[in-house]
Amino acid sequence: MKKPNVVSYPAIFDNQNNEGYYTVTFPDIPDTVSQGKTLEEAIHEAPDAIAIALPDYEKYPHSSDIQQIQAKNPDKIVRMVSVNMNAKM
Repeated sequence: MKKPNVVSYPAIFDNQNNEGYYTVTFPDIPDTVSQGKTLEEAIHEAPDAIAIALPDYEKYPHSSDIQQIQAKNPDKIVRMVSVNMNAKM
């Protein structure tokens, strides 16, 4: 089965205990992390983290429901991050 060109995953943006930086984690892509000095920078950098991590997967992970991720992380910013894998490779 062909891997999709465009993928979207929920990301958690957390600036607690990070000296003001935003750390970005992806619950569906373990060990994939990004960061930014500001929320805007973290949002900008997040697709690159996905693009670097996913080629190692034989099959891309299923994307979780963003509402469930937000419910598990009520004190953090959760948003979908999309990336065109063809454009990043």
